[in-house]
Amino acid sequence: MRSLTLAQAWSGFLMDKRASGKSPYTLRNYANTMHKLQLYLSAVLHTDGSRLMLRDLDHAFWVRFFAWIQEGEFAPGGIVGGRTARHLSAKTIRNYHTDFSAFYTWAVKLGCATVHLIANVERPDYERPLIDLLTEADIKAMLIACDYTREWHNSHTASKRQTAMRDRAIIMLLVSTGVRASELCGATRADLDLDDNQLKVSGKSRGRAPKQRIVHFGKRTRRALWRYLVEYAELPPAAPLFPADVVVDPRPMSRRGLDTLLKRIGERAGVKGVYPHRFRHTFAVNYLLNGGDSLALKRALGHASLKMVDHYVQLASSDLAAIQRTADPADNWNL
Repeated sequence: MRSLTLAQAWSGFLMDKRASGKSPYTLRNYANTMHKLQLYLSAVLHTDGSRLMLRDLDHAFWVRFFAWIQEGEFAPGGIVGGRTARHLSAKTIRNYHTDFSAFYTWAVKLGCATVHLIANVERPDYERPLIDLLTEADIKAMLIACDYTREWHNSHTASKRQTAMRDRAIIMLLVSTGVRASELCGATRADLDLDDNQLKVSGKSRGRAPKQRIVHFGKRTRRALWRYLVEYAELPPAAPLFPADVVVDPRPMSRRGLDTLLKRIGERAGVKGVYPHRFRHTFAVNYLLNGGDSLALKRALGHASLKMVDHYVQLASSDLAAIQRTADPADNWNL
C-alpha cells in the first residue's frame, strides 16, 4: 500500500469502524481523540498535520504527545488553557491510548504501518474509582422529588410536575433492571410487556445489528410503569417508551436529556452525583447481595465477559463483610 498521511489513514480507520457497526457514541469518542492530537500538532509543532505522513511518526512522537496530554490543561470543547481549563482525568487519557492503539492495530493489519507504535508506549496508569452506590434512602428521596419542582424563592411554594409519573417509572426501571441509558432511551412501547414483567432492550454489540436481550422487573416497578402508561394510553406501539415530552416533543429522550433529568431530580432530593450509570452499579451490587449469581448478572447486564461482573462481585463481597461484622450474633447477643 502506498504511503498515507495521518489524516488519510485516520479517515480509513473511521470508515472501517463505521462499516463494522460501531455506535455513534464510539465514533464520536474517536473524533474527540483525534481532536486532541490536532491540538497537540497546532500548539507544539505549529502545524495542522495535513501533510504529516503516518510513516514519519515514531515512538518518540507518541511519547511526547502523551506527556503533553497529561501535563496540559484543557477547557470544555478541548481548548488549551483558559479560565475554566483543567487537567484531563486519568481515565480520559487512558481512553486516548486505547483509541490510538486500536488505530495502529488496524493500520498494521492493512499494511498502512509496519510497527504498532502505541504498543511500545506505556499505558497511562488508571486506578478504577470506588463506585458510589445509591442507597435505599436516596432512591426514596428521588421518587418523592419527582412530584414537585423546586420551591419558588419568593413564595416558598412548589409546583406539581406534569412528568412525575414518567420520571418515577424511569427511576424504578433503572434500579430494577440496571439497563444502560441508551437502552432505556431506545426502548419503545412495544418492547414493554407488563403481563410478564419484562422489557426487550437493544444493547451493545460488536456487529452491525444491536444485541437484544430481555430484562425483568418486579411488581413495584410494573405498578409504576402501569400508572405512567395509564396517563398516556394513546402511545402507539412504535412510540418511544419514554418520550422527551409526550405532547410537545414525542421523540425518544436523549441520553443527555436523561442525564440532566436525573441530575435535577437528585438535586431536589438532596442526593449528589446522580447519573444513569450509577443506577446500573446499584442494581448490580444489590442483585448479588440479594442472592443473585454472577453468570445471571452478566446476562442481565448484557456484558460480553465477566470482567466488570467480577468487579461488582468484589464490591458485593466487601459490603457483605461489613454487614456480617455489624450483624454478628455473637457480638449482638453479648456472648
